Amino acid sequence: MTETSHKLPCKPVVVGCLMPRQAPLAVRTHAFKLYSKGMTVAEIVSGLGEKFPSEAVSAPTIYSWKRRYNWVERKENVEEKALAKVEESQVSQLAKDDIEQRKIYDRITKKAIDELENLTFQRPGDAVKAVDIGIQGSRGIARGLVNISFVEEVLDILAEEIHDEDTRMRLSIRLGALMQKTPDDN
Repeated sequence: MTETSHKLPCKPVVVGCLMPRQAPLAVRTHAFKLYSKGMTVAEIVSGLGEKFPSEAVSAPTIYSWKRRYNWVERKENVEEKALAKVEESQVSQLAKDDIEQRKIYDRITKKAIDELENLTFQRPGDAVKAVDIGIQGSRGIARGLVNISFVEEVLDILAEEIHDEDTRMRLSIRLGALMQKTPDDN
């Protein structure tokens, strides 16, 4: 070529040096969800192929994402948060149950008080024992110890300690009716 000849600009071309295409965030996110469910790499590839047929993802890519995005640690964090949420839910349910049981016990106590106001004790000792039973019940509910066996024991104590037959009969009838009612009957 001579100095006067015209040169065409030449762009360098590098063969085989294309940048890999990045998978969309939705694909990577779904892959992590499948991994978090305990799926194998082959199952993840298959699941991605079903949900994103236009996005081909290979097993080596899944392994790469697992390392690059710390899937093992992220899965552990997700599991810890889920466990904490379950525990919080259980504690919340126990608290709700406790409140409901206290409401029921308060209703039973109110009905018993209403009945006892019309009740006359033949002996002062019977009145003192009835008060003691009420105090024991209050302490029991405060400790969360009131249950069916406690109620049965209270009924046994009442039967043993109240000697007036008419009083025992009235209490028996009223408490029996009370025990048959559900909390929504009021």
